Amino acid sequence: MFCRTRKSLLVTVAVLVAAFAVSGQSIKTGTKYCVDTFGPQEFSILLKDMPAETKKKLESAEFRSAQRDSIRELFAMACEAEKRGLAVNEINASELDNIRMESLATAYDSKLGGSVTPFARITRAQVINFYKSESNTAAFERFLNTKLELAGQPEAADTGSEEQAKEVYAKTRMTADGYLKAKATLDSSFVSEVELQVVLQQSQFLARQLSEVIANEGKVTDAEIAAYIAAHPEFDTSAKKELAEKLLVRAKAGEDFAKLADQYSNDPGNVGPDGRKNGGLYRGIEKGRMLPAFEDAALSLQPGGIYPTLVKTSFGYHVIKLDSKVGAGPAIKYYARHIVISTGYKDPKDPASAEKPVDEYVRGLLEDGKFAAIKAKIIANNSVNVAEIAFPAQAKTGKPN
Repeated sequence: MFCRTRKSLLVTVAVLVAAFAVSGQSIKTGTKYCVDTFGPQEFSILLKDMPAETKKKLESAEFRSAQRDSIRELFAMACEAEKRGLAVNEINASELDNIRMESLATAYDSKLGGSVTPFARITRAQVINFYKSESNTAAFERFLNTKLELAGQPEAADTGSEEQAKEVYAKTRMTADGYLKAKATLDSSFVSEVELQVVLQQSQFLARQLSEVIANEGKVTDAEIAAYIAAHPEFDTSAKKELAEKLLVRAKAGEDFAKLADQYSNDPGNVGPDGRKNGGLYRGIEKGRMLPAFEDAALSLQPGGIYPTLVKTSFGYHVIKLDSKVGAGPAIKYYARHIVISTGYKDPKDPASAEKPVDEYVRGLLEDGKFAAIKAKIIANNSVNVAEIAFPAQAKTGKPN
């Protein structure tokens, strides 16, 4: 309903999760958001309105198992988030309330029907009257601050977007209040699905918050990366360094630098759109454009000079020659050639992936491993009972057995 800027979601959210709802009676005693049971009744609700495409996928036992694991992970993460106090953080608590009211309002507005435009039955006059209450105005300010804080944009919104948000907020709250007042008279199955969807949305939010926390817990040090590389021969770059050193000797001895670059350099930027190579030349380089180690080496030279040693960057080993430079200080521009022997590494499990610098690849590998270990511990410490998915007969017919 409202735009939110988020970091990548680190917890898996499965195909099923987008559609299911969980029973309010599954909330663990003494908690507000910790779901510890997802039973047959919940799956019955899920399967009832499940799209045919998803039902087809559920014919696979492997897919069903993956969805159960994903559901278990989601709720375990939410439980752990509440344990760690993330649910009572001022911003998070405000957003959890927003999620509830937005979910109630959206479902109730859809049930009332009558217009393709959300909340069209609420008039402008009603919105104006809503804000005659100082408490409603203050509540909107809290809402807006929460959204901006979560989006990482603490600066004030422009007038147009804020006015639009103000109107939608009023309509949302009035519709949600309407649901709460009518709840006792509404069909019990509808109420169950609505209330269950609220729990789902809140669980997803808490899982995202915890994911950001444990991503930081899983960071590795440069020393850990170096130790891992040293212990795994497949990451050894000594042969590449030896080749680069030989090319440096040949360049300093007077061989044609451009020809050496065209023959040996692993720089994809050395090949133009027409497929022709350009001798390793970069033209009109502005200060700050290249990696610091490259730039410092190039600018330390006089035109025609070759840097006396290899320059190591995350991309590999560079042999650098300065062709020319113009200007001075921050406005300087320079022309430089280089030969790079790449130390990149391609993930053998993903043939379509691009090469990455070894340090970057290993960092990702180690952090993924740490993150997975932390999640596994969280799942083990927050047991969630997830029932088997009654299938295939139930899912094929769309009716409970």
